[in-house]
Formats: sequence, C-alpha cells, structure tokens
Amino acid sequence: MSTDFQRQKYTRRFRLLDLDGDGYVQESDFGSLGRRMIAASGSAEDPARAAEISEVYRDGWHRLCAATGTSTDDRVARDDFVAACVASLDSGSGFDWVILPTVNAVLTGFDLDRDGILSADEFSAWLRGNGIGPGAITETLRRVDRDGDGKITAEDLMTMAEEFYRSNDPDAPGNWILGVP
Repeated sequence: MSTDFQRQKYTRRFRLLDLDGDGYVQESDFGSLGRRMIAASGSAEDPARAAEISEVYRDGWHRLCAATGTSTDDRVARDDFVAACVASLDSGSGFDWVILPTVNAVLTGFDLDRDGILSADEFSAWLRGNGIGPGAITETLRRVDRDGDGKITAEDLMTMAEEFYRSNDPDAPGNWILGVP
C-alpha cells in the first residue's frame, strides 16, 4: 500500500516530466526530455548514442501510456500518472516500467565510457538534464554516493531507483535521485 510520502515523490517525478508545465505529460515532453538528456550528456556529437537516448525516452512514453491505459497520441494527467505508480507499487509491477527504464536511461546516456559506472561528473550531468539545480546536485551526490568513492555503479543506480520508488523513509538516499525529496 502506498503512502502520502510516496505519492509526493511520484508527483515530483511527474513535475519533472511535464516540461512545458501544462499539467500533463505527453509524447512531446518525453521527446524534449530526450533532447535535453542528449545535450546534457554531450552525446549530440555521437549520432548512435543520441539515437539510443531518444529511443529510451520514446520507449518510456510508450510504457507510461500502457501503464495508464492512454493512447500514445493523448496525454497523461498528474493524477493518472500518480495512480499508475501507486497501482504498480501495490501490484509489484513497477520494476518493469519505472525502475529498470530509469537505470537504463541513465546508463545509456551518461556512462560515456560504458564501464557500468558513473563518475560524479556523469551523474551530475544526468541530474542537470532532469532540471536539478547546482545546490541540489551537490547534496544529492553527497547522499547517494554511499561509500564516498565518487562513483555510482549500475547496482547503486538500481538501489537508488528502488528506494525512490518503494521507500517510505524520507532519509533513504534513493529519495534524492531527482534532487531534494
């Protein structure tokens, strides 16, 4: 069963996806986010990587539409987005459409040497691409780099994404994955 804290996190995620601020997410928001991630990752000069990033966000839109029962030509309201997150949490199906795609998107776009590890700079670039400001980036890095080595592994990302999605603990480091909880 979801909590108010989890609903607040899902609402924050929705706001970060609603790039034009119209109260809905739609395919154009996901396309814009993909372009923003391409720019933030420095992948604009690498057509293959840019295409991969675009595909990750295009797939994200299709997964969201499937989870909400929305046509890909339509748009998703905040309450429907939050309800889909809650339903997937309650059913246990959220891993496939929320957690794993988030981790894949980060690694696809920002692990520039493809070693399965993000440096602090690579992870910071992803946060910037999500619209997270400099102060929140510093605090987020401090909280999510659990061993203080300046590196975020794929396993670390998976743990953070699961904490963001599932945790009721406001102090869980994963709740900082998108900046201040």
